[in-house]
Amino acid sequence: CINIRNIKYLIHVMDSEMGVEDKVLEAAAMALANFSADFYYHEHFLKEPEITMLLKILHEGKEGRIIEHVLALITNLCTNPANAQKLYQKHLGDLLVKNLDVGVRIFMKSLYR
Repeated sequence: CINIRNIKYLIHVMDSEMGVEDKVLEAAAMALANFSADFYYHEHFLKEPEITMLLKILHEGKEGRIIEHVLALITNLCTNPANAQKLYQKHLGDLLVKNLDVGVRIFMKSLYR
């Protein structure tokens, strides 16, 4: 069982302006994507300010694997229609279009694994 505070902490690390190394950010994003695969934790990602922080990462368009993991996290959250509606109300569609090239790369990688 994951301590809920760890999810909050990892999200806050992702939003940090403290100059955290990209490898640490990537590891945090990967862990969050993995946690989001479990419906039990969805509500903790959707609370404020955490959801706004995650959407900010999409808005900023961070590079490489970090954005791929955040997109995977958001995809996991959207498997629940109620979550998808909440995210839609926060302009998720605009952010997904902005990051469409990353989403296409993720999809293409999954085809050739």
